[in-house]
Amino acid sequence: MGTNSEGAGQGGRKVSGWAAIAGLEAASRLFLQVLTTAVLARLLTPDDFGTTALVLTVVTIFNVFVAVPFEEPLSQRKHLRGIHVRTALAASWAMGLLFLALSVPVGWGLGQHYDLPELALLLPAASLMLFPNVAVVMATAVARRRRAFNAIALSTLVGNVVGTVAAIGLGFLGAGLWALIAFRVAAIFAQAIVLVGLVGMSLKPAWSRRHYTDLAGFAWTILWDRLTDNLTYLLFNFMVASMFGIGVLGQFNMAMRVIEPVRGAVIAVSHNLSFALFLPAAHGAGDLGLLVRRFCARTALVTSPIFFGIAAVAPLLVPVLAGPGWEQAVLIAQILGIGGGLVTATQLVITALSALGRPQYSLWRGVTRLAVIVAALASIGPFGAVAVGLSRLAGDLTDTLGALVLARWRLAIPLRRLLGDLVRPLACSGLMAGAVALAGPLLHARLGEIGGLAAAVALGAVLYPALLALLDRAGLSAVLAAVRRR
Repeated sequence: MGTNSEGAGQGGRKVSGWAAIAGLEAASRLFLQVLTTAVLARLLTPDDFGTTALVLTVVTIFNVFVAVPFEEPLSQRKHLRGIHVRTALAASWAMGLLFLALSVPVGWGLGQHYDLPELALLLPAASLMLFPNVAVVMATAVARRRRAFNAIALSTLVGNVVGTVAAIGLGFLGAGLWALIAFRVAAIFAQAIVLVGLVGMSLKPAWSRRHYTDLAGFAWTILWDRLTDNLTYLLFNFMVASMFGIGVLGQFNMAMRVIEPVRGAVIAVSHNLSFALFLPAAHGAGDLGLLVRRFCARTALVTSPIFFGIAAVAPLLVPVLAGPGWEQAVLIAQILGIGGGLVTATQLVITALSALGRPQYSLWRGVTRLAVIVAALASIGPFGAVAVGLSRLAGDLTDTLGALVLARWRLAIPLRRLLGDLVRPLACSGLMAGAVALAGPLLHARLGEIGGLAAAVALGAVLYPALLALLDRAGLSAVLAAVRRR
């Protein structure tokens, strides 16, 4: 009994250490992306950001076919041999060559459709990132198996540093749209070099039909899941550009730059860390339902005040970040922030189902989300740019409700208990955000843009733990205990 307790304590400390390093990396990444956005927003126009959003969305779809489907099968396979990795590498690079060739006519066609001839060069140039991204996906799978999460964090940080330097440098040299593209391309090349080196992985492709078959069943399910998820972005961006123009798509892209770096980091870090603990429980070495409840509650305690807080300070944050001319992005960012706070509190249910070898539920959720977002945007489009944010919120609400249903249906988690775990931190976060939003205009009037933003953030940082002490003492104790373990 003592040995088990000691092992559990060591495991908890190890996870806390991983979480701390991942949190530092995410904060550093956010700072670098905010710095890049702040500089380029003053050098470029909303139309430039909208054009780049189209390019990068298409490349993301390409990447789903090229490499993404293999990460989960390589990470989760019980017995993995080197030939599995080399075969996945060969298949992915072959697909990369195909989509690089395809990017030429697709770029030309999009340029003709939107009267943006520069897309004919931008899309093939951006598609070059497919090849280093293959290396990143394969090395990430290997690192996850070894629980080398620190290597993932370090490589991501180095990539963002390189991307920031490249983007800002090109921006000041007058490269325009190319500066926005350069951030992503340079970052992924640098990340690939660092991560492959840290995990010591060989980039020598090979082919084995038998070993490809070992991976293909799981990979196809993941492919359709990721494709559905990214088709949501593709169709959504094309609909926004067609209904409201490239400028409004640029405003949406700016709002995403406020929310998405945080949201993406939270989802990636929480998925990787929790999966490492969910997998043994999924195979009978623990109570998976209890773990999911605990992780969802802890995630909500940390992430909901961040996203609700961003929504509250968006009227102060966006002008400081991007300067004048981005007023529509403020409201969109506020709505996206609310959605982010809800989704990140429940998305670990899908991680648990993945640990059980049931990725099809993520696919079903993605298909439902896609249908809801497209239907919402089409129906409320006449309300103007606010429809861009509200349709995304409809998708986030669908994801949240779907996760709650799956938790009850497939994980046998009592809905009342899971909601009880989540309601208190969400309520405290909502009350904190409401108070900060009300105080924001007064703080801005008295302290100016930067001073008002700093004061609003400080107010939220004081209010949230105070509200937890009043309404959720167990949650506050859990946060303090996690901090002490680190």
